[in-house]
Amino acid sequence: MEVKRDIYLHKLIRKKKNGLFLFSDVITQFRGRGDDIHVYPLSFSEYISAYRGTMDEVWDDYLVYGGLPLILSMEEAEDKVAYLDSLLQKVYLSDIVERHNVRNKAELDELVDILASAYKSPS
Repeated sequence: MEVKRDIYLHKLIRKKKNGLFLFSDVITQFRGRGDDIHVYPLSFSEYISAYRGTMDEVWDDYLVYGGLPLILSMEEAEDKVAYLDSLLQKVYLSDIVERHNVRNKAELDELVDILASAYKSPS
């Protein structure tokens, strides 16, 4: 049994290194051995119930940083921005770079900045 497990892990690692490892692969390989857990941001009413501050502060915080639960545990704006940036870099951009073999990550970062700044500014 141990040998089968090692061979299976080796195949998973090789798939990951080749950029072929998809979430659907995990679901297929581990069928029946786990459940999907979807975690959504907090609604505004949920955020209010956990926030310590005035209604104006909670609205500003929710509007700027979103409703991710971990944000509530952070006091400093720099910590919140760093957390959101790390999510963007680790979860989204690294996946795009790996899957699509992006060679110039600096240009991708610049594109994301342009798109984000266009989204923020009302027209």
